[in-house]
Amino acid sequence: MNHKLFLLLVVLFLTLNIVYAEDETDLKILVSSIDPQPVEPGSYFSITLKIENSGSEPKNITLNLKENHPFKILYNNDQKNRICGGCSREKTYYISVNPDAISGLYPLEYTLISEQTKDNRIIKLTHKGKVHISVKGKPDIFFYAKKQTHPLSQNDEMNINLTLYNKGSGIAKRIKITPSSSEAVLHGSNMIYINELKPGQNKKLTLNFHLSKNINTGPHQIPITITYHDYEGQEYTYTENYGFIVSDKADISIKSIKIQSDEIKGKPIEIELRIENSGNGEAKDITAKIDSDLVYGHTTQYGGILKKDEDIPIIFNIITQKQGPLHLPLKITYKDDYGTHEINTKINLYIKSNNIIKTIIYLINISILIIALFLIILITKHYLKREKNEI
Repeated sequence: MNHKLFLLLVVLFLTLNIVYAEDETDLKILVSSIDPQPVEPGSYFSITLKIENSGSEPKNITLNLKENHPFKILYNNDQKNRICGGCSREKTYYISVNPDAISGLYPLEYTLISEQTKDNRIIKLTHKGKVHISVKGKPDIFFYAKKQTHPLSQNDEMNINLTLYNKGSGIAKRIKITPSSSEAVLHGSNMIYINELKPGQNKKLTLNFHLSKNINTGPHQIPITITYHDYEGQEYTYTENYGFIVSDKADISIKSIKIQSDEIKGKPIEIELRIENSGNGEAKDITAKIDSDLVYGHTTQYGGILKKDEDIPIIFNIITQKQGPLHLPLKITYKDDYGTHEINTKINLYIKSNNIIKTIIYLINISILIIALFLIILITKHYLKREKNEI
């Protein structure tokens, strides 16, 4: 029992001899350096704090930094915890900044605890403060645009699917996207505005253009300029060209269809087809085909190349054994810069019977024979009459 009482008295004595205070005039904390400053999100900086003891007594000290967002303390270079009277000591901390940190001022809080013995009593004091660290991210805007998946021609509509990225460490504000081209005009306003884009964010946009009717064929580029600002108002400019190709488009049509011979069953029938190209591009690999099992002969013809405003004849020689009305499917195919095209129509014929023609020819021949006999009779009568008169 006496032993326990003795221990209790010792604890009470020690407690009564420790004095706590909230400030200490002998100790000062100064910021020696912050490097770099400002610091970018996702990077590192060092801060050196200088502790000065203006008193005459040595002190045991503990300096703690509070780790709050967006900072993470990596390590410091000083593990000593005693400072003599009239001395100073520097402590350097190495700190990382969260990559998601937004630009601004962030407090870095510290607490200095000191202990000294005076009159057989332990005096424990604390000093709290904060240092403001400037975090400044730099925005970095760029875009990616998909290539055109189909050919373009004069007077066409063109849609550009564009994705805007901020790969920097700061917020981009007041973003303006301005295409610059006299041959490709942006529908509506000639500028697109975005309020802000945070680091790591992206935004999808569709730019609708109308191509001039006078735009030349071949490759073209549209300069797209992006201006934006950081949180302090500093302006940045980024320009990239969007490339596309204007192609020539052919436009084949049938100008006329002529039947150059009698439409007779079992007899050759000549059909002249005239086609023209009213488009701007060349039509290549032109093929015309009468696609029917009811006819035979030269049912497929090739037209080669047809340039702008040119026309060419295509001639079929066919034979059919069918009699009466005949509707023959006609297919024309050709190629241009846009791909392969196909035109489908019909050639309408009325096939006469070959027997009727034979009958007509027979009757004509009989008529010619009768006329010839009649003429012979007349001539004979004339000579006989003349000889009689002479006698």
